[in-house]
Amino acid sequence: MKNALIRMNKFALLLSVILFSKSLSAQQKLFDVSLFGKKVGDLKIERIELSPIRETIKMINEIAIKSIMINRWSKTLLNTLWENKVLIDSDYDFKSESASMKVRMFFNKTHYGVKTDTSNAILNCGPIKCTTNRLFFEEPINHTHVFSEKFTKYFPLKKYAANEYGFTVSDGTVNIYKYKNGNLYEIEIRKPFGTGYVRLVN
Repeated sequence: MKNALIRMNKFALLLSVILFSKSLSAQQKLFDVSLFGKKVGDLKIERIELSPIRETIKMINEIAIKSIMINRWSKTLLNTLWENKVLIDSDYDFKSESASMKVRMFFNKTHYGVKTDTSNAILNCGPIKCTTNRLFFEEPINHTHVFSEKFTKYFPLKKYAANEYGFTVSDGTVNIYKYKNGNLYEIEIRKPFGTGYVRLVN
């Protein structure tokens, strides 16, 4: 009986260690997406530690805008794989009521291969360490540029205020990432027709 209790205690301890380790190896964040003061979508992003040097970041963004005159929806999936905080692989997949777009990137020690729906290319830019996906988990304090997995190019980072960093993409959209104590709590998205927000829920 005593040995059975010891084994049960050891098993309970092992199980608690496993569950605690898993909780340390995964971090999930949920955001509300709003436009003109109305919620139009959800964004879910998760960082999973695969090993001491490898991690993956997975993002799902779903938006739906419905009214008498407008019926629009979109879904964005972005999965990135990192090794020693260097981007190794990126898979971007966008779909909407009227368009779709896929962009795949992979690191080959000296350069990145880029594959889209219509072309293949080589990107000679060296190891990428700061991307839009990574901004959800790390404040870009020591970075001057951010890489877009969608556009496969760097954009200059501008500091708008304390703990606020933004960049302007090719279509003129300004994205401003706001942090508190190193944690992202809001993204302000300034477009010609209006401003949207991505706000942290938990």
